Amino acid sequence: MSLIHRLDSRDADFHSRLSALLAFEASTDDAIETAVAGILDRVRREGDAAVLEYTRRFDGLDAPDMAALELPRAELLRALEALPKAERDALELAVERVRSYHQRQADDRLGLHRGRRHGAGPSDPLGPRRPLRAGWQGVLPVERGDERRPRQGRRGG
Repeated sequence: MSLIHRLDSRDADFHSRLSALLAFEASTDDAIETAVAGILDRVRREGDAAVLEYTRRFDGLDAPDMAALELPRAELLRALEALPKAERDALELAVERVRSYHQRQADDRLGLHRGRRHGAGPSDPLGPRRPLRAGWQGVLPVERGDERRPRQGRRGG
């Protein structure tokens, strides 16, 4: 049996199948959060050396230094422009979906309810998609010592 699921957005059951694939158990979320926190902590403490070691471990790439991991913007743009239109459109759609998914995660963490059974954050008893905090515009990272914490953006400020 294949672990790769192929979905077609034109199928009648597309949204329910996609939701099922994206649903995570709370324990899975916690395990992921713990693993990511450990990686971020190590990168904060060890810097580039930790990034290079994780690159070797997860990506199988033995880069001698951080510069070896960088791709010039011009090279990236050439590669994008060389794609056939259908592939470029599919790639841009995938980028938008990833951004949208992660925005929903950020919304949930700030207390915006989306009427879903999964995801972090409290629900609002007054109804779906109602912000629990007025004036939210986004999450802005704020430096405090060695840690980064989200700060709620404010309108007009």
